[in-house]
Amino acid sequence: MRTRSVWALPLLSLALALFARFTAAGATNLPAMDCAVVKYLGTSCPNEVMLNRIVAYAGAQMGGVHVDTSHTPNRFYVFDSANSRILGFYGFRPANPDGTFPPADLVIGQPNGWDHGAANGCNTRPNVPPTDRTLALLPFPNVSSTAESPSSGMMATDSQGNLYVPDTCNNRVLKFNDPFGTDCIADDVWGQTSFTNRSRPGTPSASSLNMDRSFSAGVEVDAANNLWVADSGDSRVLRFPAGSKTADLVLGLRSGVKTASSV
Repeated sequence: MRTRSVWALPLLSLALALFARFTAAGATNLPAMDCAVVKYLGTSCPNEVMLNRIVAYAGAQMGGVHVDTSHTPNRFYVFDSANSRILGFYGFRPANPDGTFPPADLVIGQPNGWDHGAANGCNTRPNVPPTDRTLALLPFPNVSSTAESPSSGMMATDSQGNLYVPDTCNNRVLKFNDPFGTDCIADDVWGQTSFTNRSRPGTPSASSLNMDRSFSAGVEVDAANNLWVADSGDSRVLRFPAGSKTADLVLGLRSGVKTASSV
C-alpha cells in the first residue's frame, strides 16, 4: 500500500496539471484525441482472449463437458467459455509420445481452433449481433478479466447425435444437427426470433430466455425430445415440446409448477 501511495500523488498531480493546461483557454480548445488502437501488446489481434495461446487442444475457463453416448466411440464436447467456443472430440485420445496433445476434431463458435476466441467475433464493441456461426459465452466487452468471470453451461445431445448449446450471453439455445456428420453451423434457435437477435426480455414470456447476466445455464433433452432449459436469469426452468419454440411448462414460480401461459 505504501508503494502505491508514493506513486499515486505524483501521477495525480501530473493529471491535474495537464487538465488545467488543456482547460485554461476553455473546454472548446481541448486537443483532438485519436483513440484508435495502433498496436496490440501480448496478443496479435483483438480476436484473442488467451494471450497468444488460442490453440485447438486446450481452452480457458472451461465450464462444462458433455459426453454423447449415442455414438461409438463416444463424442465429447467441452464448453470453452473464455474463448466463446465448443470443442468437440471424437473419442478419447491420450497425449502424443512427444508430450503434445491432439487437437479437437471440430470447433463450434469460431472459424478455427487456432487464432479466434472472441464473443460474436469481437470483444471490443458492445451489442455485436450474433450469427448462426458464433457464440458469446462471456459478456464482452463488460468483462474485466476472463479469470474472474468464468461461465458454465450444461450441453445436451439427443438420440440422433444433435447437439444443444446454451449460448448464454446471446440469450438463446442453439441446436446443431449432428455436427460431426454435417457442419458447425446452427440449425435451430430457441429464445430469439432469428439467429441475429440477442435481446434480453423486459418481461418473461413462454418463448423468451434470459441468461446473459447469470454466467450459468443448462439444457437437457428427454426421451420424448422435449427440450428443457434452465432459464437462469429469470430463475425458472422451461420445457419446450418437440418442434415447438413456445414452452408448455414452467418450473420455478412461487406456486411450484404452472403452465407457460401464466408467466
